[in-house]
Amino acid sequence: MTGKPKSTFARRVRAAKSRDKHFAVRDDIVQGLILRVFPSGARTFAFDSMVRGLRRYATLGRADSMTIPEARREARILPTFGKMPLDRIDPEDVAAWFDAASKDNPGAANRALEILRSMMFRAEEWGLRECDSNPCLGIKKNPRRKLARFLDTDELARLGITLDAHWPEAVPTEF
Repeated sequence: MTGKPKSTFARRVRAAKSRDKHFAVRDDIVQGLILRVFPSGARTFAFDSMVRGLRRYATLGRADSMTIPEARREARILPTFGKMPLDRIDPEDVAAWFDAASKDNPGAANRALEILRSMMFRAEEWGLRECDSNPCLGIKKNPRRKLARFLDTDELARLGITLDAHWPEAVPTEF
């Protein structure tokens, strides 16, 4: 067989059912990405790493509202900074990373920035960075596209029928 090996993570994520104790399903492509499955049935994507000899998890999002490719993109944030110590990452490093990430997908870059910002706050709480040193605070997110949607003729007709059926006094019959 030639080419890249197929990932079995998607199959294992679909098959993962809750048990008596929580467990993790590890990605075979992005090191550190896991699906955490809890006895309650909750399922979250997380980034699993060791910090000063302690296992730390950074939750990326709920598995029912995030796709595997999105989770993989989010999990790649920390490796972007290589072996740079957390306390050495400065706003210029974050700005360069954010600009590069924004070229491909500005919306995903905004979400990844929020996760990195949270991770840096957590690093401050754990004593891995000085207080009030979050390098993400001065980074402005990409502007969101303004969306406008109007009802089409069929939707307006259905709305009129529904209003007339459930609230007849709202639709004037005489002018």
